[in-house]
Amino acid sequence: MTRLPAILNASEEDIQLLLSAQAHIGTKNADINMLPYVFKRRPDGECRIRLSRVAWGEETTG
Repeated sequence: MTRLPAILNASEEDIQLLLSAQAHIGTKNADINMLPYVFKRRPDGECRIRLSRVAWGEETTG
């Protein structure tokens, strides 16, 4: 994994802002290419996004 600059390290405040902005909620239009990043779908059809895979480069296999 590559080493990120210190400015990109998420603080507790950063995480709270992302959650309050509902950045982890995706779209109803998730296609096959997005499936590795989708955690689950809500009852209304919105996707929950795996932020760890998107923002922190977690492996997408498995």
